Amino acid sequence: DGADRDAVALAGCAQRDSITVGAIPDDYRTNHPIVIAEKNQKIDLPVGAGDRGMTGSQRDTLLGFLDGYDRSAAPTLTIQVPSGSANEVAATTAARDFARLAVASGIKRNRIVVTSYQSASAEASAPIRVAYISVKAQTDKCGR
Repeated sequence: DGADRDAVALAGCAQRDSITVGAIPDDYRTNHPIVIAEKNQKIDLPVGAGDRGMTGSQRDTLLGFLDGYDRSAAPTLTIQVPSGSANEVAATTAARDFARLAVASGIKRNRIVVTSYQSASAEASAPIRVAYISVKAQTDKCGR
């Protein structure tokens, strides 16, 4: 019959969904791995050669940066002051103010380290570098 023949012909054009079945791990650690990652959080704060301590802008920027500091984990907060730069004296004074602000915001004094780094140029003003390590747990977007 013609109708049966047409039905068979149309069935050949039907779209079929295929499913691939494989071994699916039943351990949540495999399906949704969590990785602990360390990230160096850092900020460079410019200091003018004529500055007399921390400016209001530097204060606001540093406080915003320190919002991400995990006070319970208490990683080391490093303040690096330029040495041999045009702003060395101003940067040294500002760095002391930065350390005081960090303590006032809840960071333990024994977790703050002030060091120096060699400036690339004696004529230029170099920034103060503030950094700490943050630790975060993360997964892929959809697990495995």
